[in-house]
Amino acid sequence: MRQPELTFHIAREAGLEMVFSRGSALRYPEHTHVASCTLTLVRRGVVCLRRGRTECVYPRGSVYAVARHEPHSPAYSDDFDCVSLCIDLQRCAALRREALKRVCAEYCGLLREKGLLRPEDAGALLTGLNTLLPETGMPVRDGRPPLHPAVSASLRRFELPEEEGADTAPAADALSPFHFIRRFRRELGLTPHKYLVQSRVRAARHLLAHAPSIADLAARLGFCDQSHLDRCFKRALGVSPRAYREACIFWENWG
Repeated sequence: MRQPELTFHIAREAGLEMVFSRGSALRYPEHTHVASCTLTLVRRGVVCLRRGRTECVYPRGSVYAVARHEPHSPAYSDDFDCVSLCIDLQRCAALRREALKRVCAEYCGLLREKGLLRPEDAGALLTGLNTLLPETGMPVRDGRPPLHPAVSASLRRFELPEEEGADTAPAADALSPFHFIRRFRRELGLTPHKYLVQSRVRAARHLLAHAPSIADLAARLGFCDQSHLDRCFKRALGVSPRAYREACIFWENWG
């Protein structure tokens, strides 16, 4: 079984990322996307995607969408080739549907001009946007009900640097620990601990490009040591932090 080949083309100012992946028999554990929704085009092979208790099979030529905070676990067949468009909803929250489609089309056009994206692939991904976005003229949003105050408060604690190692239990006057964990999982799809680890890995992704030391970054984000970060990172993305950093291409002046 060969290691997956991953390339990440990132346009941070626009809130867009295109991920090219190929390899064999790759499986990711159940996770959610904290800030983004994704569209994946299966160019070769088969993807089995578990959504909660449902398993969906996507053969070659299929495009599937994963919403923000949707628990899912993809498994890729032998000899797969996929391309995913990731949209950061926090950065794109102010855009309306047609404006976001235009930005995505321009980004796909850029990658197509560079010979990185085939015209038919760009067309399939842009058509798939209709499954993710609401009606014409409406702003981009999750369409989810507001989170419970205790869940919202815990998310804010997770995002604060000084709270990176904080206890995941709720405030005493909110919910009991048992009910808090049940509420958190029901609303966000993961336990607080898994969500916290996932958030730290996400932070590591954003900081790796400019981090002089991966060991120092691991300590800063609350991992036990660099090997702990390596394990969590590879479990989440399929590659080590060092390999991820080498696989990233940033389009700094675009968007």
